[in-house]
Amino acid sequence: MTGPELAALTLEIALGELAAGAVETGGNNRGPWVLKYMGPGMEGQPWCVGFASWCYRQACKRLGLDPVIRERYSSSRLVREAEALGLLRDPRADPARCARDLRPGCFFIVRGGPTGYRHSGIVRSVDLGDDGAIKCIRTVEGNTHLPGQGGPDRVLSRYRSASGLVYVVV
Repeated sequence: MTGPELAALTLEIALGELAAGAVETGGNNRGPWVLKYMGPGMEGQPWCVGFASWCYRQACKRLGLDPVIRERYSSSRLVREAEALGLLRDPRADPARCARDLRPGCFFIVRGGPTGYRHSGIVRSVDLGDDGAIKCIRTVEGNTHLPGQGGPDRVLSRYRSASGLVYVVV
């Protein structure tokens, strides 16, 4: 199940985690927040998809829905799963459909890395250009930091250029 109510609640939950100050402690990809999002035995692994999917699963639970998205650990596997479910939106393939379907609470995935995709998070807002195409997004994302910022990764809100992104509609 996907839709505006699920997307809005997914974002609301992500914003709650942002406000709570979710951050790594005790080393890279470690600490109670990472365990919360990733589950036992997964501490030490990158947790961006874990954060986004945890927010989505919590929203499904509150709404009494079965989550259709099952992937919890890998951006590349998340893309493959979303594509198989018909939930992937690629602005390179269909920019108009992507701009029409994208809403706050959807997932974004960054292209790159050895497996084709390297980072994921949740869309907070969408800025469209004069041509109606997605120009940039504001995000809520885990396992990240602002450019030039040191310290442990955390849940942050930031702006990202739409270049190099694909989206999962929830």
